[in-house]
Amino acid sequence: MDTAEDREEQLSQYIDLLNEGKADLYLLGSDDLELAELFETVNMIKAMREEVELPSSDYVERVAAQLREASKDAEITEPTERHKKSPSLKTRNDLVKRWIRIGSAAMTIILACSLLSNQFIFNTASADNIKVLSEVNLVDLGLSEISHPVPINDGEQVMFEKNDQLWIWNAADGTTTSLPLEKFLYMRDPAISPDGKQVAFSGYIKGSPAIWIMNIDGSHRIQITYPKTMDEAHTLPAWSPDGKSIAFTSTTTASNDPHGFQITDQSVWIIGMNGQGLQRIGTGAEPSWSPIGNQLAVTRVNAQDESIREIWILDIDGLHEEKLTEGTDPSWSPNGQFIAYSKYTSEERQSEKLPPNTKIVEGHKEIWAIHIGNKTESRLTASPVNNMQLEEMLKSYKNRDSNVSMEFRGEGIYSDWNPTWSKDNKQILFLRDVNDEKGRHFGLYRLDLKFE
Repeated sequence: MDTAEDREEQLSQYIDLLNEGKADLYLLGSDDLELAELFETVNMIKAMREEVELPSSDYVERVAAQLREASKDAEITEPTERHKKSPSLKTRNDLVKRWIRIGSAAMTIILACSLLSNQFIFNTASADNIKVLSEVNLVDLGLSEISHPVPINDGEQVMFEKNDQLWIWNAADGTTTSLPLEKFLYMRDPAISPDGKQVAFSGYIKGSPAIWIMNIDGSHRIQITYPKTMDEAHTLPAWSPDGKSIAFTSTTTASNDPHGFQITDQSVWIIGMNGQGLQRIGTGAEPSWSPIGNQLAVTRVNAQDESIREIWILDIDGLHEEKLTEGTDPSWSPNGQFIAYSKYTSEERQSEKLPPNTKIVEGHKEIWAIHIGNKTESRLTASPVNNMQLEEMLKSYKNRDSNVSMEFRGEGIYSDWNPTWSKDNKQILFLRDVNDEKGRHFGLYRLDLKFE
């Protein structure tokens, strides 16, 4: 039987071949089943590592130390009269041996994790900053407002909402086709399952909007949530990474006399694909799952100022929550390091054409990303000043008293929102509202990214 040192050397050789894509050429020199199982574990960890980050080396060392300490502290004592009902000595011997085997297996996996962290060559970004290489206009979609773009088949298609209906854009020929409404009055907020075979959406037939799922071609439609009252709406579904659950937003409204409505409660819930296991996670909206499925990024209303929206992270088990930044539309990156979001900012400036007591306030709605670890924020799109709007403001000023302090408010040419990451972590889809001399029109855009 090979020694531990032999196995470690063979494991190291196997990892080298795996990096070179030649692992299938590796010949096992003996009928060592434990070594074969270790190779299988390595393959599983490599596949996992390409999706999410492994624990840090400090964490691995802490767990290893705890296991070593536990194995040293394991003692077997003789049964006494006081413990006549306790397991026999043989039974406890077996239990201890079993736990030692489990501890050894855990140590083996920790060893594999440590080796993998140091030896595997990964494409996953490990960076504090994110940069944009290019910005691509995929398709102009006219005057009708669109929302919630989601890639299908690694970006070969994109599904989005337009005119209360779900549409699919095909990259190959640039065409767009709609899924039939059938009995639905509207279908909104599409979310593609991890395997790309199903879509969850918010659908309304009668009563209140609920969460539905269907095949990607629009067939086999099944309702999985049921609002309790006419005043409750279920929207904005998001699939868990394992495809077994869906998070969604529940919004309850009340009549606001003499007209209109006001939101009285907005919270994020999780439900299983079979419609069972309904669980409230916390206050918020627009849920986005972490890659390993233990947290959700959500949008919340600022407690002091209802005009401000914030991005928060909530643990699924409810033990921890954390505010990240101001913004909306959170989208968690596949490598788990970033959250992309839409952010509204405003800035003041002066103009030579206006007196000192007059200022211009410009608003910009743009795509940003925040590094979850160090909270570094990067602006990914930039909305230039709307000069046409500014000229109209300056014209109106000529007819006013120059001694009166004034404030002109304008918006950038672009308004960007609804960022969505590609599976390979290299691109972000988003929507843009362009308001220039041609008038208002909408488009689907893509950012090509670089990590530094």
